[in-house]
Amino acid sequence: MSEFSTAIRQFVALRADFRCEYCRKPEIISNFAFHIEHIISRQHKGSDHLNNLAFACSHCNWKKGPNIATLLVEQGPILPLFHPRQDIWNEHFTVSVNGTIEAKTDLGEGTLRLLEFNAMDRVLERKMLIELGFYP
Repeated sequence: MSEFSTAIRQFVALRADFRCEYCRKPEIISNFAFHIEHIISRQHKGSDHLNNLAFACSHCNWKKGPNIATLLVEQGPILPLFHPRQDIWNEHFTVSVNGTIEAKTDLGEGTLRLLEFNAMDRVLERKMLIELGFYP
């Protein structure tokens, strides 16, 4: 059973246009229902408020876990991850015709690395979705 009500799940999914708010994959082509994810995890004192909930595919949700930041290089500055309620996706990422997601900013680079947007299977799937007109 989901920890969130059907109404909350529907609101979050509709707000996200039924796409992962991190990698933009459409839920309709997924073998698994997408997750309602805490942007700031409970362990970091995040709430269940709608502004702290995102619609996420399994891969992005599992890779993100409770993380709220990352490093690009050892001993580098701590960079926040993409925040779907505060950041605009197109300002931090772009999608190439070959299916890769490319970063426009350090925030985008840190997020795409941690969430492994460009793992080979994800890129191949995204390329096929682009060719079929389902992505983005």
